[in-house]
Amino acid sequence: AFEAHPYILKFLQANMTRNGASPMLAENLAVGEASKSTRIAYNAENPGQTRIAIGAEVAEPVAMVTLDDYCQRKRIRAVDYLKIDVEGYEINVLRGARDIIARSPEILIQTEYERAHRAVYVHAGELPELLQGWGFRPHCLAPDGTPAALDGLDDFSGEIVWSRSPLA
Repeated sequence: AFEAHPYILKFLQANMTRNGASPMLAENLAVGEASKSTRIAYNAENPGQTRIAIGAEVAEPVAMVTLDDYCQRKRIRAVDYLKIDVEGYEINVLRGARDIIARSPEILIQTEYERAHRAVYVHAGELPELLQGWGFRPHCLAPDGTPAALDGLDDFSGEIVWSRSPLA
């Protein structure tokens, strides 16, 4: 697991310990399109909405890694499930994960698809264009967890599970 905000990271680690999530590891890193230093911005009243800073806004420095670099360094050959919740920065995370996604034929990718978040970093259609270009199709999940294929995303808002094959 990756968490860029050190305050939220402490909650994640405590929750992992409380629930016996061994051998999970929580890394204090941002994830994106390049391995570099970046800055995170957040609202003190809701630090859970941490995001990559834009321009000169008040922000804190944090290291950023690509999933491809991280997986290569840790000798991770494939990934089964990738959940990305980065307040609109999903396209950047995916661009930095091209290799590991290509090496993971059965991977499921879960993303948020919120218009307000997407508008911060990318054109609204860029995320589905990228994933559909890689052979993924969008599915929504009913409250009971039942998946349903999505025919269009124009008016959709919420969580999407992307799969290369139909979900039953």
